[in-house]
Amino acid sequence: MGMLQCRSEDSGRLSQRDMNPKSASALVWASAIISVVGMLVMSPAAGFALYVVAIILSIVPIVSGPKVTRIAAAAVCIISLTLACQCYPAFEKERDAYRKRAEARSIKVPTQSTVEQQDKK
Repeated sequence: MGMLQCRSEDSGRLSQRDMNPKSASALVWASAIISVVGMLVMSPAAGFALYVVAIILSIVPIVSGPKVTRIAAAAVCIISLTLACQCYPAFEKERDAYRKRAEARSIKVPTQSTVEQQDKK
């Protein structure tokens, strides 16, 4: 027998051991709220990160939550995944612009050639 299955004393059949319904519901609500916050944030990078967190939070109730909570978690997960896919091109554009700004502002340190290093020895 696996960790998620147990034998019921009454019926003698295998049933799945679900997580606490209140915990599963709290994770679904947290995932939904984080998705909404992701839509409100102006930064594509922050929105993308929030959508990923919402997806991660919704996976746990999908795997081991009660039936109704699983359906709600699956809906939130699909919505968050869709929003993350929609937000990714803007996130990538913002990331590339930041990388270019960082490269332009970075100080390039001159390196010594190997001949100069050997002369010092």
